[in-house]
Amino acid sequence: MKKFYTIIVLLLIGTVLYAQPPIPPTVGGYNLSSGTPYSFTEWAASSQVASYPPNTTLITTIRTQPNEWATTYNMPNNRLGIWLCPYNLTGRSRFVGLGTRGMQVTLTQDGQNLLCNSILPTDTISSRPFAFNVSLDTRGISDAAVTYTAQVTQLGTQPNPRETRIALCYRLGIADTFTLLPNATIFSSLGRSLTDSLVETVTLPANLLNRELVQLAWIFYLPNIPTATGVRPSVRLDNISVVGTPTSVSKRAAFQFAVAPNPSQGAVKVTDSYVGKKEITVYNLLGAKVAEVSSETTVTELNIQTKGMYMLEVKHIATGETATKKLIIE
Repeated sequence: MKKFYTIIVLLLIGTVLYAQPPIPPTVGGYNLSSGTPYSFTEWAASSQVASYPPNTTLITTIRTQPNEWATTYNMPNNRLGIWLCPYNLTGRSRFVGLGTRGMQVTLTQDGQNLLCNSILPTDTISSRPFAFNVSLDTRGISDAAVTYTAQVTQLGTQPNPRETRIALCYRLGIADTFTLLPNATIFSSLGRSLTDSLVETVTLPANLLNRELVQLAWIFYLPNIPTATGVRPSVRLDNISVVGTPTSVSKRAAFQFAVAPNPSQGAVKVTDSYVGKKEITVYNLLGAKVAEVSSETTVTELNIQTKGMYMLEVKHIATGETATKKLIIE
């Protein structure tokens, strides 16, 4: 009886978890302006459950044919969740750690159930791999490019084989829908051998630069081919690199602004002689944004209620120039 109640509790907890949208990193995306590229090169099958490569989440869906990536399957009310199963599974739909060869995705008719095994019926709420999701902070970047490797690790069988695809998409923040990244190739398993790989490099468009949070998602899906039969192909994702070119220090510091009083009891005035639209943002020492104001005047008033030390950034929208100062609230 005790075991029965334990299973019921796990089912209830799992139902809540799988009903949630993907969870972003708590402090934001990987900072490309640091000058060090984002990199994913390996993931072990022994990796701890509910752990993910840095600055990523592994997204799942309960859908059997998650091929409407641009509209339907990335909405929270269509039951996207995060992967909560091991990486060494050998049955059902799964993410699998391949060590230095990256991560494999296998999509089958049956998703993983809430206990990540084959004990429960297949009609239980289930989870299938949907996307490898990377969060990036592209502020202070003049251009950026993403490179990755995709490869078939298991071929489809029969005269009319099934197909697995990978589409590289993006969204701004966590509430937007995913959109296919311009000029990105949709990788297909059809017509490929086990030794065939796609090594793709795509430049990020201008609308993805100077953003606090950009999410790139390698979305896995099975096109609906009514005549296809047999084994579903598996694919792997490896050697992801996102390289950004930081805006030069001289350009970012090309102007001065004043903050007074500083230290302050909370109310401050930001004075900048630039006439034009600007964004004034305040960050705490963990990098979290605590205030943001858009302004077109030379004097902008702010009020920060919590004591502490902050970084205040002014950005001129037309030129992309930025400058920062420390701000102390007593």
